[in-house]
Amino acid sequence: MGTNNAINLGTQGVAYYNGSGTFSVVPVTQFGVAVGAGANNLATLAVGTNGQVLVGSTGANPAFSTLTSSNGSISFTTGAGTLSIQGTQATTAQLGSVTLATNAEAIAGTDTSKVITPDDLKAKLGTQTANAMPYGAGNNMALLWTTALTNGQVVIGSTGGAPAAANLTAGTGVSITNGSNTITINALGGGLTWHDNTTTPITAAANNGYIADNAGATVAYTLPSPGTVGDTIQIVGGVNASTTAPWTIAVPAGEKLHFGSAVFAGQTLAATNQFDCVELVCIVAGANAEWLVVDSVGNITYT
Repeated sequence: MGTNNAINLGTQGVAYYNGSGTFSVVPVTQFGVAVGAGANNLATLAVGTNGQVLVGSTGANPAFSTLTSSNGSISFTTGAGTLSIQGTQATTAQLGSVTLATNAEAIAGTDTSKVITPDDLKAKLGTQTANAMPYGAGNNMALLWTTALTNGQVVIGSTGGAPAAANLTAGTGVSITNGSNTITINALGGGLTWHDNTTTPITAAANNGYIADNAGATVAYTLPSPGTVGDTIQIVGGVNASTTAPWTIAVPAGEKLHFGSAVFAGQTLAATNQFDCVELVCIVAGANAEWLVVDSVGNITYT
């Protein structure tokens, strides 16, 4: 029953006036949220559960929804009236959030969950030296570096110690020439360079071998001057050599040639058979060099 200036509604809820002289009541659900349902109208939404949030929808009522992460990189913890959002810890198989490692952690290399940065990598690489080589200083240490390598240097190890940049050392009978990115190693006196001689005369050179092969004629050789101790010369008869006088060897003035107990100065050795051969070694250096026959085959004479 109405009284002056009073409105009696027969239903519990939220009253609203439609602007045309009519009052209506929208039933209210406990814990529900009222939203506009059109001009001069209201509606009550379904009650949200723990941690749900009200999400809009174009042209329609909003609704309570549970937040999700499509790739699992975000996790949600819900409670009565609370919602906690965390980044999922990243792994090799899972997108997510990460914690950055410190320089010390990157150098130690024992943490399996933190991520290194370029600055961490720089710390692990140590104090880098241009044109040098890195080497390990220990399992949990930054790398160390050798000194910058110069021409021909290599990195040489040391048992129980640090490697180092150094040049190779030439031993007996070896020569080493260093260059930019090159090392040339040669044997000294370890072999002869051979020549097939079809003309005459020939001045012999140290550390060379000669094949007298002059189409049945004699090849006349002269020992070099001056000589150096250890210089070696070999002379052999070839397949085209004279069968009776394949070669001769002249001893220059001032030099001597020792053949067994005989000593020749200014004389000439001569082969008498096609394949006679001889090997000579310089035993006294200089312009007055002296040579020794250390090996011979055949019947060799002198004039």
